[in-house]
Amino acid sequence: MSGRVKELLEAIKTGYFDVLLTFNRFNLLDQEASDELIPCAAEQDIGVVVGGVFYQGLGTNKLIEILKSRSSVRRK
Repeated sequence: MSGRVKELLEAIKTGYFDVLLTFNRFNLLDQEASDELIPCAAEQDIGVVVGGVFYQGLGTNKLIEILKSRSSVRRK
């Protein structure tokens, strides 16, 4: 499975799963999973594990470090 909301909603409909993993669909920048996936999973008593809550590091100091390194390269 891809971890994308559309595919996970289809997985819920099958009745085969008791837990799902989504990534990069629920964090400070993107909360797509909260609109439909999490409520739908809750109705079916299916757990949702959220991976990538820091949006691949962009919700941490990593973004600042990347931007600083890019600006120092441009200055040279």
